Amino acid sequence: MRLHALALLVAVPVFTLSACTGDIKDGKPSDTDTGSILDTADTSAVAETACDDGADDDGDGATDCDDADCASDAACLPTGECWDQDLGSATGNALATGTLEGASDDARSACGTDGSVDVLFKWKAPAAGLWRFSAAGSEIDTVVAVLNPDCSGQERLCVEGAVLERRLTADEEVLVMLEGVGGATGTYTLGIVASSTTETDCANAADDDLDGLTDCDDADCETTVQCLGEDDCTNGVDDDLDGAVDCEDSECASDTNCLVEDCDNRRDDDRDGLVDCNDDECASLPVCIPE
Repeated sequence: MRLHALALLVAVPVFTLSACTGDIKDGKPSDTDTGSILDTADTSAVAETACDDGADDDGDGATDCDDADCASDAACLPTGECWDQDLGSATGNALATGTLEGASDDARSACGTDGSVDVLFKWKAPAAGLWRFSAAGSEIDTVVAVLNPDCSGQERLCVEGAVLERRLTADEEVLVMLEGVGGATGTYTLGIVASSTTETDCANAADDDLDGLTDCDDADCETTVQCLGEDDCTNGVDDDLDGAVDCEDSECASDTNCLVEDCDNRRDDDRDGLVDCNDDECASLPVCIPE
């Protein structure tokens, strides 16, 4: 017997999807179609999503870099040489002076106020140690801040006041910012000096160690030449190096060796126990010479 293969034809229904114009309900489009079969949620932005598109993405009235949401966005960070003056590695109590009048708001500080104008200085530490950045002597109350040197605006430390101290390594670069408190403008003085725990200069009219005592008022200076005073009013030496020796120095005015006898007042002016003409100082004066 020969077997013959039977070809079985199977009818397979084919479905095609056509574009729907309505929501599917019971297999039929609705008459209230909105063009989608998916529910959509409110996607309004709650933050500035793009900081360089010229649009107010979150509808808060501030666009791009004017919006606080963009403060750390790369598009809003300063680039290039953002400083106003490069101070190199110079130091001094009045290293830079000027005015904030006409300055712009180039940097922001956690201690400052948005919109306050500022001035930026680039500086390199000449040696490792604790460095003092001071605006003492400025006409206005100031904010002092130390920022990264790359113009990124990244702040390391700030203070609302005249003095800030920061430890740096040798050749480390920073940006130093001065800003008027509350948007104040006026003249400023910036000083950068190595910090100290003692009064390092006893004749500079500065409180070097920030203990509230200046020069000879500070116990650190009590044994220095400048603060010893005219120690001996009869040794022929300018003990305090002020240019006046012994009785010529005002500090010796009350020293018995420097008092002068008035020969006609019935008093022992020089406190040597001898009054008027009885004092040898008066021997040659007419008032003491017998007629």
